[in-house]
Amino acid sequence: MDGHVAGSIASRYRVLRGVTTGHVSSLLMLLLLSSIISVQIFIGTSNGVVAIITLISLASLYMLYNRLLDLIFQNRYETFTARRLDSLSVVELLITTVASTIYHALRAAGLETSLSTAVMTGFISVATYLGYSVRRAIGGSIAVSLISSISPPLTTYMLAYIYSRSVAYAAIHAVSTLVSAVALMEAVRHIIDSRLSLKNVKLFQLCQAFFRALLAGGSAGLERMLSHLSLESTVLNDVFILRRDVGRPVAIVVTDVHPGPFRNVGSSTFPSLVQRMMATKGLDAIVLKGLSSHEKNLADSLEAEKLASSLAMRAHDLLTEGIFSSSITFPKRDVLNGAKTLWWKMAGNTLCLMTLHPSPMEDLPSEIAGNMDSLIPVDTHNCFDRNYKALDSESLEKLRNLVEHLRNNNGADPDEIHVGLSRFIPPGLGLADGMGPGGMSCLIMGGRSGRIGIVVADANNAAPWVRDLVRKVAGRYGIDDVELCTTDTHCVNAVTLGGKGYHPLGEVIPAETLEPILDRLFREALSGMSRAEAAYARISSRHTVFSDLIESLSGRISSGARIYLSALFLTPLLSSFLTLIL
Repeated sequence: MDGHVAGSIASRYRVLRGVTTGHVSSLLMLLLLSSIISVQIFIGTSNGVVAIITLISLASLYMLYNRLLDLIFQNRYETFTARRLDSLSVVELLITTVASTIYHALRAAGLETSLSTAVMTGFISVATYLGYSVRRAIGGSIAVSLISSISPPLTTYMLAYIYSRSVAYAAIHAVSTLVSAVALMEAVRHIIDSRLSLKNVKLFQLCQAFFRALLAGGSAGLERMLSHLSLESTVLNDVFILRRDVGRPVAIVVTDVHPGPFRNVGSSTFPSLVQRMMATKGLDAIVLKGLSSHEKNLADSLEAEKLASSLAMRAHDLLTEGIFSSSITFPKRDVLNGAKTLWWKMAGNTLCLMTLHPSPMEDLPSEIAGNMDSLIPVDTHNCFDRNYKALDSESLEKLRNLVEHLRNNNGADPDEIHVGLSRFIPPGLGLADGMGPGGMSCLIMGGRSGRIGIVVADANNAAPWVRDLVRKVAGRYGIDDVELCTTDTHCVNAVTLGGKGYHPLGEVIPAETLEPILDRLFREALSGMSRAEAAYARISSRHTVFSDLIESLSGRISSGARIYLSALFLTPLLSSFLTLIL
């Protein structure tokens, strides 16, 4: 899959989530904009009573009406909250204020009243178009979206009536504002659904399901559509079991299930699901990211849960029936042309944790591994750069060379390995901070040559300084080398605004908060060290995954956006034309 496509879509989470002003901020903005329009009317009419009535009417129209809509519709339309409607109203009233300002400027310049009013109506029709289209997109029916989008046309009526004192004249302008916006938006919706459908799934309906999942958390409708659009493919999970003399066994899972696309949709929570399911079988698990990107997103969250449960059952069977070996090598560090790996052999396989730190990292493609054999690469996903979309060809070549080097030079003598594991789910840190429900884990491997640590965070990538901090804290405990991994969980995506629509570990969580967490993890992992032996199984299963879905949708989304913007530019022209001929 083209990583640029996934990165492009992810980078638009800020736009997709829309205006996110706070509740009080929205109300203050509505009051301020209403006041500006009222002042303009006072200057234009020299009538203080009319100006005050306008202020009260506008403020009530937007603020009270939004609460009425919330009361009437929210049980059926979860996305129609007063706060969200207030934020949308700010945009509508801001455009209306610009329209009023232009109207008064044209009047002052001596332009004929009918022409200046037509221009004002055209601008307000843009506000109506935007407001109506957003309400339709977040799940409103035609009737509900129409009813909840009447504030700009009513404002048009109010302003036109104040200067014309004609009910009919004002009504024509109000109706033109509404009809032009609604007619063009419904035409856009029809064109998008009829010409840009994919496998009989209508694009606008898919967008509605997406917004419903994004804004209200209901993923079932979106997942049904995604499942219909997705393809069945083989998914691989490499499972190592470390059975210890003392303490619970440890499962190391390397999965090529990509934990996306966002929030609780599809396989976004898969790493923490695996941890939770393993715990029910008496195993502590860490989940490492294999070589995959959004093409390996599971389309259905229930399927992700079933797979996690299946892995836990297989791990339990492996624990009780598997062939264990104490032939584990001590982890070694290799560096080649800036590409780094921490690797060791156990249960007949070589596990290699790969990073480009301090250079940025994104999803590592499966092509860098060549033929899948006993060498199992891990994408540590541990160095975030907000301007970095996908791995460049030079970085990919470095990683390929490193894998090939390791494939030819991975001889090592077995050691008696002791293993300790700790996990901490920090209270007060959640999805909005970039921390997934799996929290942070620390695996320590000790042998005759020293001690090596692996810290795994249930997060989507990490700021570059986080790995440096991990190594600094590890040094306090005499740990010779350490690697930071993130699970790449997308349950933190589209939760807050930051970077690509999520916060990588360390973007909002400061070092002062992370350092004591890391200190605790290393201390507790070292206190539970015990001799270990390993068993391994590769679990292959068929699942419905995104495959080339994102590429297929990307072109259609771009075409739909162009159609939508074309209608947006046509709206004021149509509205102004209607007011002049009627």
